[in-house]
Amino acid sequence: MLNVVMPYTRNELSFCWLPQPQKLRATHFYRDRGAYFKVGRFEPCGIVCDPASQIIAAACLKPFESSHLLTRVLVDDAWRNQGVGQLLIRSMADQFDHQCYSFAYPDLISWYEAFGFSVVDEALLPGLLQTRYTAYCRSKPDLVPMQFNGPSD
Repeated sequence: MLNVVMPYTRNELSFCWLPQPQKLRATHFYRDRGAYFKVGRFEPCGIVCDPASQIIAAACLKPFESSHLLTRVLVDDAWRNQGVGQLLIRSMADQFDHQCYSFAYPDLISWYEAFGFSVVDEALLPGLLQTRYTAYCRSKPDLVPMQFNGPSD
């Protein structure tokens, strides 16, 4: 489990799932930080907002057949290493099941493991997700596939 000292209370930060009409807010959050992600129409997108209701973290669950991919996890630079990513993923975890996957960089494996993900062999990824992983690895060959196996304590 991650032990993080938070200089704020959970009451000061808020998590929500963005409704369809507001997903453009997340797309702007990503683009303003140099990440050219577009939140898809059918992708649940979770965000954490600061006390001024500004998005400070976001992540999406991209559907693939009967599974989904936790993707586009991003915390604003000013809020990193303060437990915001932890709040984001723990808040989203009610939507995770054994068909939830993520592609992690090697230095983030232990971070994802703290939330119940474990490294899985590429050959065990469901069909379309395996195809997507192979495509991502063309430009990011160090990605590691991970599968959600349940909450960690």
